[in-house]
Amino acid sequence: MDKRYLKRIPNKSKCSAEIKPNDEFEIKSISKDGVCVEIPGQLAKNGTFEITLNLPGDNKIKTSAEVVWSEMSKVMMNGGKPVHIYETGLKFIEMNGNRQSSIEKFIVEIDEKNKTILNRFYNFFNRD
Repeated sequence: MDKRYLKRIPNKSKCSAEIKPNDEFEIKSISKDGVCVEIPGQLAKNGTFEITLNLPGDNKIKTSAEVVWSEMSKVMMNGGKPVHIYETGLKFIEMNGNRQSSIEKFIVEIDEKNKTILNRFYNFFNRD
């Protein structure tokens, strides 16, 4: 059962998150209060990190985030060695109004794009 209070939107845009001390990773989904990313290696639950959200249009939002959960999602091979990839949920902390507004605007844009794609798909398969 999903325990989220806020709707999480799947990310189909080219946006990413930089999590210090790691590198840049694709955002899997985003909500007003956090993101889900896939990263190599597990981050400690309740750990805090400085992150930068790289949103379209050179919109960068820097904030802190706390690790809420982390689960291994797959294993990939890199140079013959296995790399464990973890889906990791991060909750934003220290978020001011301008940053929050930028994220909310981005979420609305993604949600509208997702609805448009689903409508086209539905209309394509349900035409007379």
